[in-house]
Amino acid sequence: MVQSYPGLLLVAMIILTLFLLPYLGDDRPRPSERTGRTEELHIKPKREQ
Repeated sequence: MVQSYPGLLLVAMIILTLFLLPYLGDDRPRPSERTGRTEELHIKPKREQ
């Protein structure tokens, strides 16, 4: 019985990973980060003289 605990833990971790996998690569901003605005970054090229 004691020998089956590591196997059960492995199965539980695999199931948990498969369940959470769609959320791990989610690039959407979190609700607290949503402000409705986007920031613009203006970069001026360097002029060689």
